[in-house]
Amino acid sequence: MALPEIAEACVFGVPDDEWGERVAMVVVGRSAPPDLDAVARALRTRLAAYKVPTRMATTDSLPYLGIGKLDRRTAADRFTPTLRPVSSR
Repeated sequence: MALPEIAEACVFGVPDDEWGERVAMVVVGRSAPPDLDAVARALRTRLAAYKVPTRMATTDSLPYLGIGKLDRRTAADRFTPTLRPVSSR
């Protein structure tokens, strides 16, 4: 969420045949949906390669639990079908 175009983000694992699990991310843009490839490139400069999400999606809002904590399980269930591969190169 340190990127200026990102208001909120949720990171979770998705099943992968090669690695068992890959990193995925759903983001809420500040004013408009962000360019996900650009977000991946920016993350590559800040994170270790294995931590950079390989699949992403955008949304208008993320699910939260009643206590105000991000609900990663619901987010993973809801957004996994909408994820798309991103290029961080």
